[in-house]
Parts: sequence; C-alpha cells; structure tokens
Amino acid sequence: MTTNLDRFKKDLDALLELGTQLEMAMQYEAAPKEFKAAVIKAATSKELKTTADEFLKKLPSFSGEYQRWYSESIALLRQLLPDRVADFVRHYEKPKGRKDITYENYRIEDCLQGLRVTRGYDKEVVVDSSAAIPQFRQQPERRFRHFRCGSNAETPKQVDWALLRVCYSTARISTLKIDKDEQLL
Repeated sequence: MTTNLDRFKKDLDALLELGTQLEMAMQYEAAPKEFKAAVIKAATSKELKTTADEFLKKLPSFSGEYQRWYSESIALLRQLLPDRVADFVRHYEKPKGRKDITYENYRIEDCLQGLRVTRGYDKEVVVDSSAAIPQFRQQPERRFRHFRCGSNAETPKQVDWALLRVCYSTARISTLKIDKDEQLL
C-alpha cells in the first residue's frame, strides 16, 4: 500500500529531476554555444552515455515546461514547507514597484517574457535571461533537497542527469563567471 509519504517522495523526485533538466535547458537557452561545447566535452570524455546532440534534443523547453513545474512544485511546497512559499514565489514574480530592471531584480517571469535590456548605440546588454538562472537555481535546490535525502536509491535516469551536471557546471562557470569558491551542485 502506498502511503502519503511515499507519494510525496515520488512527486519530489520527479520535480527535482525536471528541475535539473529545466536548469540545464535554461542555461542552454541563455548561452547555447558555451553549453553545447561543455556537453560535447562531457560526451567525448565518456561521462555521458549519449551523444551531445541526443542529449540536447532531450532537454525540455524552459519556457514551455517551467509553468507546469512551478505549479506542481508550489502545490507540493504548500504541503511540505508552507512557510517557504512566499520565498519560492519571490524568485518567480517581478518585484512590485520596480523602477528599472537590473541583474538583481530580474526574475523568472521576465525570462519567460523574453525581456532583455540593452543600453547605448552598441546595444550593450544590461540584463537578459541569464540573470534569471540564479533565481531558478534557488527554487528547487534550497527548498526541496533536504527532503530527498531520506529517499530510496536513485533511478538510473536520475543518475544520468547527475553525471550531466559536470558538463552543465562547466558551462555555468564559463557563461556566468561564477566565483571559484561557489559550491557547484
């Protein structure tokens, strides 16, 4: 007989899996050349069981799948951590009363609308979809990870995605210039 706890674990594992895929899809959409180069590097070093092209084709569309993931995640979060729902939503919604758009106040909602701010004659990019990546990263990682620790062994599909985080982390470093002290998940 399936208990509520088993159902929560199953739902949580599926959301974390999709969250990982969406994070990589978002990275790919924000910096396709760098991400593809990292995937090719991982595929040639035998860390991937598929070719780079197959892997990239399997990535979901961030703009197409995020809303479904968000709706399911927030429903689960309301049951598991109701005090954290406002923080979860804050990473998605545009701040009220925002006067200008900067890297600090760019949100996932802006990314889904394709918002990009440029400046000057040369159209220097001030902020674009890459600014939403840290906002998205905060949603699945910080809210759900500790619930998963008690989960049973990972499925082979999850293990494959975990291996892909190596190439994804390489792309993340090169495109976002992340501080070398940041922990890569």
